[in-house]
Amino acid sequence: MNKATKKLTLGYLMAIYKHLGIVTKLSDGQIIGFSREKKKDAKSA
Repeated sequence: MNKATKKLTLGYLMAIYKHLGIVTKLSDGQIIGFSREKKKDAKSA
């Protein structure tokens, strides 16, 4: 995944988190870790 795509994906995730109103409860590290876990799950599925 190139940097532009990663940035776009993170921005998209941030928009979802903000929409859900939970962004303030999470640090950037947790958000990045969460997105990595999601990718792992998708690959193993």
